[in-house]
Amino acid sequence: MSEVVSNPNNAGSDVVHDRDAMYYLMPITIKVEDTLFKLPRHSFMQHSPIFRDMFMVPQPAGVGGTTQPVDGSSDAQPLELAVSKTDFRYLLEVLFPLDIPPSQNLPKEGWIAVLKLSNMWEMDKVRELAITKLTACTMDSIEKILLSREYHVPAWLRSGYQEFVDREAMLSDDDCQKISYRSATQIFRIREDKLRRQYRGNYGTPALTIETEFKDELASEDAFFTSYSNRSML
Repeated sequence: MSEVVSNPNNAGSDVVHDRDAMYYLMPITIKVEDTLFKLPRHSFMQHSPIFRDMFMVPQPAGVGGTTQPVDGSSDAQPLELAVSKTDFRYLLEVLFPLDIPPSQNLPKEGWIAVLKLSNMWEMDKVRELAITKLTACTMDSIEKILLSREYHVPAWLRSGYQEFVDREAMLSDDDCQKISYRSATQIFRIREDKLRRQYRGNYGTPALTIETEFKDELASEDAFFTSYSNRSML
């Protein structure tokens, strides 16, 4: 693609410049809370079909056939996103790293924010990265279960439930309330079956397991996770 630019030093003459196919990037102005961000829109289009579809909508014609300014075209007319400014900055650290090589040394709450926004905007490869980073972080059983339910990570759900089954301490009222009393009852049943078999000296295949007690929930989460994984491979 080429662009004709007027030459101020030579009236009446124009200079033709080629626009680089890869690194001539169009900016987008985004407003989050009370702050403006000016960023290359390429990364948003590359990683999110939601932003890609948004940016590819034809611009409406204004009075006299002129093109109306669109959201994101300037500081005066930014694209407003109803998310946390802190969360958005964490996402930008992943999409637009300023270090060479990229460090990606976000705290756990930063990766949770990245997971939240990548899940919201269908940034599947970014979501995969956030899951990998968070899996390496220390998370307690409740955190694994709640995050898994919100963002569809079945491995965390299985791990969180199994930790409750295996630990010696009973579930507290607070634990039961957070994971739901129904889930707590299912965990109690598995624990009871495990203790009964141990008392009888039966260490064979248990009748009740995480996979049997939480069959429907795990099947649903597995289906969600598979759909994300398949989409990220496209």
